Amino acid sequence: MGRDLKISLCLLALILICGSVASLSICPVKGESTIYIRADGSVDPSDAPIRNTGNVTYTFTSDIFVSADGIVVERDNVVVDGDGYVLHGLGTGRQPEYAGIYLSGRVNVTIRNTQIKTFQRGIKLLSSSNNSIIGNNVTGAVYEAIRLFSSSDNNIAENNLDGNYYGIWLFSSSNNNRVSGNNITANIYDGIRLFSSSNNSISRNDITSNVLNGIMLYILSDNNSISENNMADNSIGILVSGSSGNMIIHNDFVENARQVYVEDSSQNIWDDVYPSGGNYWSDYLGTDGDSDGIGDTPYIIDSNNADNYPLMKPYNMQIPGDINQDGTVNIFDCVIVALAFGSMPSDPNWNIVADINGDEVVDIFDMVVVAVNFGETV
Repeated sequence: MGRDLKISLCLLALILICGSVASLSICPVKGESTIYIRADGSVDPSDAPIRNTGNVTYTFTSDIFVSADGIVVERDNVVVDGDGYVLHGLGTGRQPEYAGIYLSGRVNVTIRNTQIKTFQRGIKLLSSSNNSIIGNNVTGAVYEAIRLFSSSDNNIAENNLDGNYYGIWLFSSSNNNRVSGNNITANIYDGIRLFSSSNNSISRNDITSNVLNGIMLYILSDNNSISENNMADNSIGILVSGSSGNMIIHNDFVENARQVYVEDSSQNIWDDVYPSGGNYWSDYLGTDGDSDGIGDTPYIIDSNNADNYPLMKPYNMQIPGDINQDGTVNIFDCVIVALAFGSMPSDPNWNIVADINGDEVVDIFDMVVVAVNFGETV
């Protein structure tokens, strides 16, 4: 066989092999069409990998690949349980309006145990209330992991939101929501962003290593409660712009490039007076001459904002039940709970620090926390 013929045959074989490999690599993954949980309780299409139990609980039975919106819920009072399976979008994660799970005008829907990847929005609520988003994992190339638009009185808890563009976005009068116990880390923009959304409770979240802001309160995001969060290693721990009346207490600001940035906002509260105290600031240079756990001089944010009672050690290192943060759970902590006992946020004797378990009522459960830890010291 001549040399030129051998070369030609080799090249032809190479082309055929490469063509076969290329055709395999670009062969699209077959995706489901949008899956609907219809108002009558049925699942459409009926062969979607979702088990329907009593028209109430809808459980994934395998991973799901979807080429548009993932699951659209059209029924109230149901549970969508991912059971640990993955809901995949097939786009880049920024295709217009595609959401992994979408609720519009829904009430009392629980979304739990799902893993969501590659949608513009992982979970989207529009004009929906009294829903729960609990224990989900939304990661990687999702523009907004969880977005609420004009949606109030919802519960967002114990989710892992890692490596997205935004973690949680409360937008356009998304009021009175509870955001607690979430792990929100390494997002490209903000961990939590509020835009014109008020009276939300944001507590006990771990908000770390986000490229821009840990929390952003933007334009008329007023009267929110920001408490007991760990904000560490973000570019800015919390940014407040054009927003007022927010109570920002008992948070840990640890090694953020800038702990706080405030603009056009002068009437926010950074401490809960003595002895409850304010926040922990890793760059606070003051001293504690009387050893009460609170700095002797204010932590100055700017000319209009200061934490007058900065904590000397991270709040999250405190013993449960040590309400006054004096390093011991004792009778003084019992008194704080007793004085606020039976109160809710609308009551004149309400004290947020006495609501130890964060259920927005000071009751026997809060007293039990003090009792169980009575006598414990740091």
